[in-house]
Amino acid sequence: MSEGLKKFYPVTETTLDINGAWQDYFDDLMKFFAVMKAKTGKIKEIKHETVRSFFFAREDKETEKIIIDGIPCGVVKEHADRAWTLRHKFCDIFKAFSKSF
Repeated sequence: MSEGLKKFYPVTETTLDINGAWQDYFDDLMKFFAVMKAKTGKIKEIKHETVRSFFFAREDKETEKIIIDGIPCGVVKEHADRAWTLRHKFCDIFKAFSKSF
């Protein structure tokens, strides 16, 4: 998982968007979780579109309209808070794989 992550740019909690060919990595991540017998609940797959939304979901304010790839991406505060939490959790996974063992 660490080697696969090296081909992507570094992702941090302040990354504004996560684009590129990440789907293969997310598929491998799910296989890794299965091998490690990690509890994933009802999650059967990780979709790139879903993970990407964690990074650009921001609270939509009247003065700040967020448009990514021509799509308005502002959300209500509740969803923006949830996206913030999910983004940090994913970054924790990326940090763990980036460390040398």
